[in-house]
Amino acid sequence: MSIEVDEVQPSDEEAALRAHFAVFLEANPLASLVHDDERWWIDNPWGDDTIRLRVRDDHESLAEALASVYLPPRFSAIYHVDTRELEFVWAAFMAGSDEDEDLVGRKFDLHFDGQVLECEWGQSSGRLLEIARASRPEAAPTSTYWRNLNFYSRYLKELDQYEGESPETEVGVARSFWVRGVDWAEDEMTEVARHISYYMKYFDLQTPIINIHEEVQAASVKRRGRYPHGDFPTTIVGHRLDSYLLGLWETALLETDAFLRYLYCYQILEYAVYYFLKEDTARRVKKILVEPDVCARPETATLKVIDILGAELRKPEDEKLRDVLREHVRPSEVWHAIEPNKDVFAAETVFDGGFRLDPLINGGETDGDAWAKTGFNRLADQLRYLRNALAHARDVRGGGILKPSQGNYESVRVWLQPMEAVMTEVVLRSHTVDGN
Repeated sequence: MSIEVDEVQPSDEEAALRAHFAVFLEANPLASLVHDDERWWIDNPWGDDTIRLRVRDDHESLAEALASVYLPPRFSAIYHVDTRELEFVWAAFMAGSDEDEDLVGRKFDLHFDGQVLECEWGQSSGRLLEIARASRPEAAPTSTYWRNLNFYSRYLKELDQYEGESPETEVGVARSFWVRGVDWAEDEMTEVARHISYYMKYFDLQTPIINIHEEVQAASVKRRGRYPHGDFPTTIVGHRLDSYLLGLWETALLETDAFLRYLYCYQILEYAVYYFLKEDTARRVKKILVEPDVCARPETATLKVIDILGAELRKPEDEKLRDVLREHVRPSEVWHAIEPNKDVFAAETVFDGGFRLDPLINGGETDGDAWAKTGFNRLADQLRYLRNALAHARDVRGGGILKPSQGNYESVRVWLQPMEAVMTEVVLRSHTVDGN
């Protein structure tokens, strides 16, 4: 267990270490100096708890490397404060390994927003190598992938053991993407990085793009129980379901991207809106078709059916979607999907970019029956609004947009819970469409 050194009386050793790393710790307030297992560490460099830097007894080179850098949380990069250079961590290539020769040594100037940015795929700095040498992964891979430092481990081991004069030939080369001549401003640099990626990709389809790590602010998704309908039954009465909906259902469940998964789920609802008939509508059509003189007077029967179906087709999309949910979805199943995240659904969901969803439940709704009285209309509307924002990148009601950020992915994952419950219920009811 780590002990924050601020909580104990500093020892001479600690005081010396704090003095050596004082400049770095002041410039990088998310990082901290900690002690555990008889070792000293720099925790949360980049504000990233999946990495820590080991402080060895001979830590002078690490302290010197860190003294002139800022580690930006949004990038797998280091900013050299003294030289105004941003160095994006790429990879270390072993001698004889495959390396993208088209990128090596590529230089270009990007004239952008009144400044000239000097860009180059060049050799990694000694500071980056020192940081990579001290780095240790602390968790399973996440979206930051340890800031790409894991690619350097074998290279650095062989480099430290090499005693010749040409390590580039015998060991390999570590390479970074450099942007030179920039003054640091995090929000502005995020926009600059996106533009650099776009223009590089425009002229070279194989160019890697700069990965921007978004801060996740949304609450973690609490999954509903494994068995939503009680114990697994020993006998299942199956019906032949709509094959198209089964294909969409399978595609949705296999999709790992939250945005795409939600859109696949909504396609099932769109299909149901246009092909599922309300029970009373189907009954009225069937009544016409079973009349004993239907074959003798087909024109009359056809006009009657067209009148009935025409009234359904003229309904607004939001009304038809509400009809589908009320007729084909059991409120208790949706409530089971809402309940684990009630706190989230009881409040307004604000997405990065300004798009908003109203609360799905209110404080007085404590079970599925109470929620169903007014909740189905709210659910249909909110699911449709979110679909429109994902498909069109903006909300036509309030003018907000839904950015493709990590925080928004987490928020959409929460809303996938009731969406998937609705989707599953609709597919289950699809056996009634062909009369089986």
